[in-house]
Amino acid sequence: MIDRRNEKKVQKANKKFIIASLYIMIGLLFFSVIFSLINMGNNKIIYGIKIEDIEISNLTRRRSKS
Repeated sequence: MIDRRNEKKVQKANKKFIIASLYIMIGLLFFSVIFSLINMGNNKIIYGIKIEDIEISNLTRRRSKS
């Protein structure tokens, strides 16, 4: 009788953990999609990017015409 109660408690705890994990993953997915949609048209290069010791932060990307 005691073992069944403990099993049910463990199962409920596992369900709560799984549901909480799913909510967190869905929330992270939602915020990452919103962030990417907001920054989709941003052509600036982020701070701290260097190419062979040349600082290119806050520059824009220029696409070559082919």
